[in-house]
Amino acid sequence: MMFIEMAAYVGDVLSFYTDYIFKEGLIYNTTERKNIISLAKYLGYKVKPTKAATADVDLFQLIPAVENSSGDYVPDDRYALLIKENMQVSNNNGSFYILNDPVNFSVDTKLSPREATVVERDDAGIPTYFLLHKSGSISAGQIMTRTFNVSAPTPFFRLNLPEDNVLGVLSIVDSDNNEWHEVDYLAQELVLDSVPNDPSFEGSFSQYRDEIPYILKYIRISRRFTTNVTADNLTYLEFGAGQEGFTDEVVNLSSQAVGVGLSNINKLNIPYDPSNFLKNETYGIAPSNTSLTVTYVIGGGVLSNSPANDVKRILSVEYDNSSEGLSPDELALLNTVKNSLQINNPNPVTGGKDVETNEEIKQNAVAMFSSQNRAVTREDYLVRVYAMPAKY
Repeated sequence: MMFIEMAAYVGDVLSFYTDYIFKEGLIYNTTERKNIISLAKYLGYKVKPTKAATADVDLFQLIPAVENSSGDYVPDDRYALLIKENMQVSNNNGSFYILNDPVNFSVDTKLSPREATVVERDDAGIPTYFLLHKSGSISAGQIMTRTFNVSAPTPFFRLNLPEDNVLGVLSIVDSDNNEWHEVDYLAQELVLDSVPNDPSFEGSFSQYRDEIPYILKYIRISRRFTTNVTADNLTYLEFGAGQEGFTDEVVNLSSQAVGVGLSNINKLNIPYDPSNFLKNETYGIAPSNTSLTVTYVIGGGVLSNSPANDVKRILSVEYDNSSEGLSPDELALLNTVKNSLQINNPNPVTGGKDVETNEEIKQNAVAMFSSQNRAVTREDYLVRVYAMPAKY
């Protein structure tokens, strides 16, 4: 009887774990968060530890007036501020936000309008200063920078970020000043890059640079990484498996890769994707004997939502304005103009959300798998265009 009871117990336990493992392999039935995240990743959906609130903002600056050739007084565009992206601002409660795109006060187009209002006149009634107004967008987040030392190359090397509310990685630069690019998966070799739309790059297309300041280009990269999230909402970065000296720039031609060989001569007239020549199995290179400086954004969540007219504090800002050729008086005036920069959110900052629940991850993963990031209909292409950053 003891032997029979023990055999029954072992069989019952084995059946339980067999059923449990099978259940955990189906996204609709799984209950462990780590398995839900793994299955969602398999279906093409990336889990985010938190979601950032967003809003449109107004930016203002003072600018001196100058007389043009027609005798009218207009803003002196030499002092129009060129604000770089990622300007750091905050609200009255200490929540942090960043400017999503650059703001150029010298541009006044239909897609990027500028409002100019006279705010000061001299005794003769001649305008001396204008107030310029431009619009931009912000999203919740605080910029962080950490440096990691890497020794010997390790295939699929991982870097762990200590925060549990990482919104995204802005940049990774190694000690040799090489930039590492984020990709959706390590086998991805081509990434989108922005090129300034000026005559030196784009020739005749530069006539539209006021409305289209950047042009999209594809570049092929070997230094790439992906971002992933654990069940504890911690973010880790995963790099490739190749080594320096044999990188993705090495192209190995193979008739089997192209599909035209003696064994399949009947496919000779079938067109093939030229990118098949570029395929290899290194999945990018792994960092080695260097230090990686990672700049990323943390924050978001429900607390990142904010009422209207609450985001007014500028914490840090960088400009693209050049001081070359300016006299000491002109340089002092430029600094005065920089100090006049103001920001305000006329509408509430909304959309901030805490970590996704298990059920939300399941539903979002199934929706992602159904869409497959495909662009088939006209509406699909419109969605892709509208989802692009505004600078394109």
